[in-house]
Amino acid sequence: MRPESSDTVDTGISINRSYKSMTALAIIATYRDSGTATRSEIGMIKFYYSGDNTPEFTHIVGDSNLITLGQSTNKTLTISRTATPWIYIKLILTNNQYT
Repeated sequence: MRPESSDTVDTGISINRSYKSMTALAIIATYRDSGTATRSEIGMIKFYYSGDNTPEFTHIVGDSNLITLGQSTNKTLTISRTATPWIYIKLILTNNQYT
């Protein structure tokens, strides 16, 4: 996803996971100019079972604080960029389901 035309993007992913637990790996890349003006971060997003709680972001490696998490009025995950005008975000989702 590329939240460059807006500061916040609604992912459409429900924040309440009910009988499933879910974790997402977030890979984030930004650039402000050519050369070495790039930043990157890898982090984990922890979703909660219920209760309308905003998912929690844990920084793993790289630059920090490139995004913030929130929730929409529809109880879906929103991601906001913090400063840079260009940002790319890739989410890798894990759903634990009864099999």
